[in-house]
Amino acid sequence: MATTDRLEDRHALLGKIDATYGTDPVPAGATDSLYVYDVKVAPMENEEDPRKPVRPFFGADVTVIGGTKTKVEFSLPIAGSGAAGTAMPAAWRAVLRAAAHSVTNNPGVDEIYPLVSGAFDSTTFYYYDDGVLHKCIGARGSTTREFNHEAAPKLKFSGISLYTAPTDVALPALTFPATWVKPLVMNKVNTTFSLHGFAAVLDSLSIDDGVVYAWKDYVNSAADVRISGRPQVKGKVTVQAGLIAEKDWFTLAKAGTTGALALVHGTVAGNKYKLDAATVLPKNPSREVKDGIVFYGMDLEFFPTAAGNDEYVERVL
Repeated sequence: MATTDRLEDRHALLGKIDATYGTDPVPAGATDSLYVYDVKVAPMENEEDPRKPVRPFFGADVTVIGGTKTKVEFSLPIAGSGAAGTAMPAAWRAVLRAAAHSVTNNPGVDEIYPLVSGAFDSTTFYYYDDGVLHKCIGARGSTTREFNHEAAPKLKFSGISLYTAPTDVALPALTFPATWVKPLVMNKVNTTFSLHGFAAVLDSLSIDDGVVYAWKDYVNSAADVRISGRPQVKGKVTVQAGLIAEKDWFTLAKAGTTGALALVHGTVAGNKYKLDAATVLPKNPSREVKDGIVFYGMDLEFFPTAAGNDEYVERVL
């Protein structure tokens, strides 16, 4: 029997929030399609116990295979929903909810994605790889936001799910609702930014929510992916250097001084993304050169206020 050709560029990803952990919610192409880039699925990763017994010759013994998990990674464009306060696509929400966020919709105003420290949701992803379906049930993970000059911002998800044996299933028809709005590139026209009250010339910004997650199948416990913490939200920023008199990042970093970060991407209601962080520490300014101009690259650490779960607050308007 001849081998069927399966092509790299014929694939699809669906996502749907789990009503019950470990139970397939059956995402459908008509309602749960994800508009994504850079999908990477590692369908099978086994827990292994290698063996090298004492013997009078070289070589190992057959590895003992334990439990199995699936890894999934992809990027989503960061954009609005078409109208202020209109719910983002259900699949977009499902991604953030799988990474220790919740969703609050304020009709006609905005939609907010608060961080949470308990009652974690999970999501099931269906990855169709040109004729083969990989079900990633019970996925949880972390997210990173990336903003780069003259590029559309992206939300990156990395996670783990329970393993399900792949099956032969044809690619589904996909429907993308109007709330998947075309993104805008980050530049002077579309984006405003400030750090510690200073409107720094921004080249790039990344923020990693730092969610800690792991696959476990303990004795007398169902296999699951567990979120166990968010020890530190971290990021990186690259801004034009300027003069010390304009902004002295070195003194701030040495003193451990925290301050606010604010970014608004988009200019029109319905396609605006806003991120605010009240307590941000810039660290380790380092000299970089871009197109002959001096920039400073800095590490960022984000801290919660007394209210908690607010290392950053992101919303679409």
